[in-house]
Amino acid sequence: MKLYNIYYEDNTYGDDPSYECTTDNPIKWLEKHNKQRIADGNDVEKMDDFKVEEINVLFYNKENE
Repeated sequence: MKLYNIYYEDNTYGDDPSYECTTDNPIKWLEKHNKQRIADGNDVEKMDDFKVEEINVLFYNKENE
């Protein structure tokens, strides 16, 4: 399974990207994210507003090793 970290990139003030979430589906996450933004009276955001990085996860505490 592929997982992705999503960071919001706000270059207005030169801030570092801020962590949003980790997901297996960035497109689905953005759809739900924008649905909430619209409900809150905000504009939608585009995937270009975010930095998406694939991550590698290593599980060592699995019961059935």
